[in-house]
Amino acid sequence: MASSVANYDYIVDWEFQTDGLIRIKVGLSGILMIKGTKYENVNQIRSEDEIHGTLLAHNTIGVIHDHYITFYLDMDVDGTNNSFVQVKMAKKTVKNGKTPRKSFWKAERHIAKTEKDAQIKLSI
Repeated sequence: MASSVANYDYIVDWEFQTDGLIRIKVGLSGILMIKGTKYENVNQIRSEDEIHGTLLAHNTIGVIHDHYITFYLDMDVDGTNNSFVQVKMAKKTVKNGKTPRKSFWKAERHIAKTEKDAQIKLSI
């Protein structure tokens, strides 16, 4: 997704990975915010002068500024009739003894009833 705001182009890349990870990348492009100055050379700038930027060329300062980016991901994809399902592998023991196998893995589905139930604690 790309959007233009004032003199910048913001490129937002949403990557939904198969392991459930959502990776978001943001790139900025556009015309640099500048202001005029009396200075033509960095040697003219005294240490006590507050120029609030970097001298880019004769009489031109690139202004120091920030970009704040906020993300909102609406989890109600295709409406609100959805559920968060966490699938965990569980070891099951063979009880009847008709196989040489002693145990097997079974996928167990856990459906979250509330948003609190859907929170996952990451140990990173």
